[in-house]
Amino acid sequence: MTEEGIDTKVKKILKELDLAGFFGRIAKAPPPGEINQVLYFESIGMFWRLIRNNEGLEPEDLSAKTGTDVTTIYLFELGMAPAESVKELPKKYAAAMGKEVVHLRLYTEFLERQKIPKHIYEIE
Repeated sequence: MTEEGIDTKVKKILKELDLAGFFGRIAKAPPPGEINQVLYFESIGMFWRLIRNNEGLEPEDLSAKTGTDVTTIYLFELGMAPAESVKELPKKYAAAMGKEVVHLRLYTEFLERQKIPKHIYEIE
C-alpha cells in the first residue's frame, strides 16, 4: 500500500472511530492531534508483521526469544503497543536473534517520512 493509500485509510478511520484518542490512551501518551501519530502506531504493527513474516516466527516464538509477554507482541502487531515497549522490544529482539534488526532502518525511515518526532521512536 502506498503512503498516500495509508493516509486516506487513516483519515477514514479517524473520522469514523476517533482512533486518535483511543491510540493515545493505549500508549499512555497525550491523545494525538495529527494523523501522523496514528500512522506511527500503525507502522509499529507493520514493522512487527514484517519481522514475523521474514523470520518465520510466531508471536509465541518472539515472546520466548525476547522475554516479552505475548500480549505485548500482539499489541505490536495490531499497532497498539504501549509506549514504554516501543523502544525496548526491538532491542530485545535484536539481542535474542544475535543480529541487528534488518528492518529497523526501513521502519525508522518510514517514521521520519511521517515527521514523527524522533524522541518517540528513536532506539539508542
